[in-house]
Amino acid sequence: MMRKKYKSMSMFMMMICLVSLLPVNSVIFAEDTASFQLKSNKSGMNTGDEFILTVEADNVKDLVGYEVVVSADTDKLSYSSAVSLLSGGQTIVVPRDNTFTIAYSKMGNEMHENGHVPLSSIKFKGIAAGTANVTLQSVKLMDGRMNDSDFSTNQTASVTISSSPGSGGGYVSIPSTTITITELEMKNAINSANEGTATIKTTIAKDANEAIINIPEPIIKMAADNNIQKIEIDAGMATVTLPMDLLKTATSNVQLSLKKEDAGKLSPEVSKVIGNNPVYDIRLGVDGKETSHVNDASVKMSWDYKLDDTNKDAGKVVIYFINENGKLEVVKNSKFNPATGKVSFHTEQTGKYVALYNEVSFQDIANVQWAKASIEALAARGIINGVSEHMFEPNNNVTRAQFIKILMQAFDLDDDHAVSTLTDVKKGEWYYSSIAAAEKLGITQGKDDGSFGINDSITRQDMAVMIDRTIKLLKVKISGNTIAAQFADSSDISEYAADAVIAMQKIGVIEGVGNGNFAPKDHATRAQAAVIIYRVFNLVP
Repeated sequence: MMRKKYKSMSMFMMMICLVSLLPVNSVIFAEDTASFQLKSNKSGMNTGDEFILTVEADNVKDLVGYEVVVSADTDKLSYSSAVSLLSGGQTIVVPRDNTFTIAYSKMGNEMHENGHVPLSSIKFKGIAAGTANVTLQSVKLMDGRMNDSDFSTNQTASVTISSSPGSGGGYVSIPSTTITITELEMKNAINSANEGTATIKTTIAKDANEAIINIPEPIIKMAADNNIQKIEIDAGMATVTLPMDLLKTATSNVQLSLKKEDAGKLSPEVSKVIGNNPVYDIRLGVDGKETSHVNDASVKMSWDYKLDDTNKDAGKVVIYFINENGKLEVVKNSKFNPATGKVSFHTEQTGKYVALYNEVSFQDIANVQWAKASIEALAARGIINGVSEHMFEPNNNVTRAQFIKILMQAFDLDDDHAVSTLTDVKKGEWYYSSIAAAEKLGITQGKDDGSFGINDSITRQDMAVMIDRTIKLLKVKISGNTIAAQFADSSDISEYAADAVIAMQKIGVIEGVGNGNFAPKDHATRAQAAVIIYRVFNLVP
């Protein structure tokens, strides 16, 4: 839609020159007559500097108007201005994302152009270190008879941008929103690292709309040589933690880009849901190439969020990913910490994210107040469902299939490619991918008869075993009671579950039922399952 509008505007300008048409001696362009050059006034500069490109044409005849289309690497360059180099006439410049259209038309009886003709110039500012390209994509020329000829050029000019120097003291002091981490800053971060995480606090203002952070390869190597596992960057508006597994893939530079997006640019349906909540767009570039997926490595992101007087339940604050179709997808591992006032989540996908309050409740959970917050928090993330829109049936027993489904969903462990060998696990059923993934990961091994027992109510000791294996799989660092409880019915705990029961009791995930008993073979209810899984959910950082 917009492109058609732009073209119509430029064509309108060119129509003005009809008043100056010469009825004779006008020459129609042939596509093999004109040629073009894209020239740059410099090949290198610092961030914050500007450079100018000019578009020139040769062997033109009877020129009265043109349209030039240029694209640029806008992650490293910021558009400043563009002008026509022809005198008089009228010029329109239309920036659109990373594409810039310059349209010009002569007015009245102005002289037509022939031969070598400088057409236009465009000015950019360097905003991030690296090699930036500007491409002359196409040129349209119009002659005095209003005949136009299109030329595809695809000429590229490059400029190498170096970072402006920062200051010491462990803080980045470049006043713009584009910074480069220095050797001194990394040394200070390494010296104060905590559990393998080096934290760099920038001076980018919290109310900035965009922040671009460059991490050169020598800085990454310095961190790796000092056994740093993660680099945490406080970029004002948000904090992002990058794993070394990702950073070490770079041979020159890693660039982190954060931007607050205008929700009005999204679909009306999504904009209505989002309201005034800020949308954050996170982008990662490795060696000048953007990466949308962080394979086998998780990026952590957090920013400020404030509960209002109406929406007070921290568990119902959920992060959503806005996919390429403009639809909202729940980020299940997202959390809000009321003590810090921040939302946080882990992701392997770059793109747009927003924190929203998801009001979810059920009419039949008032009598299980001890489980209400857990049920609603898991339901807000789509991890657990009611039996209907408004009913949860908290006191019903939970089956083994239901429990493993909730557990795998809570920690994004489902695997559509996993295959189950258990006899009663049927491919295509709602539980299949969860049980198959749990079997593949060693969370469950099924029963002695080769089945899983999909419809059997799960016992408390089997819950303990599956939870214990999941915590170990996730490598959760936990601390709990140093002394294990001596349950009066410990002789009833099966040998395969004994260690797991003790481990889960010590960290407060699964406790006794009173009177000094654990009741290992009692069945768990839907409410109990929700509480236990939500406890584990909150153990994962």
